[in-house]
Amino acid sequence: MSLSRSIGNHIGEIVGFGMIALMVLTWGLFMSEKPLFMALHEAVMLTASIVFCIGTLKSSSSLKRKLPFLLAFVAHFVLFSFEKGEIAFNLRILSLIIPYFFVGVFGGSFIPLYAGRAMHAKIRKHGVDAMANITEAWDGGARFLQDGVFKSYKMELTLEILDHPKSPYKVTGVHWVSEFYIHRMTDGQPVPVKVDKSDPSKVALNLGD
Repeated sequence: MSLSRSIGNHIGEIVGFGMIALMVLTWGLFMSEKPLFMALHEAVMLTASIVFCIGTLKSSSSLKRKLPFLLAFVAHFVLFSFEKGEIAFNLRILSLIIPYFFVGVFGGSFIPLYAGRAMHAKIRKHGVDAMANITEAWDGGARFLQDGVFKSYKMELTLEILDHPKSPYKVTGVHWVSEFYIHRMTDGQPVPVKVDKSDPSKVALNLGD
């Protein structure tokens, strides 16, 4: 991967996190007129957003990824009730659907795309050569567009790692696959990979750019 593309991946990752932080911090200012409760609402929003993004990057299940948002709405309800001094529903809680939807979009697609590509680029550069068999493959349902054309496809793959000191073992993860290699992402297909030197559970496809 070229230096410019590597820098672009890191910039995309930073922009994604920055946009989320800006949205959450700005929205939190309207949750209360009292500085203490305003800060507490923002803390809840930031915590839920960070946990969601971490879960997404780790490819957690859909339910686990959504759980931080559900717990956050409960926390916001409790804060509104404490502020008023009684159990009460505040219409402002409905407005939180907007920032959390924003976090879901950026944290669920934008950040994993660039963060994943940056991590895989690092593994391909410094990792250990190995081979793997694709034992399971699912279409991740996302596409990366460039000039109006699909250039990369999100795939969830279970790989059986071979020709490695810890082989055989299996890893499951998300991989962005170029349009030129998507036809190879089927069960039973052998593919070259790179394995992270310090963490064998981190694997990148080594198919070329």
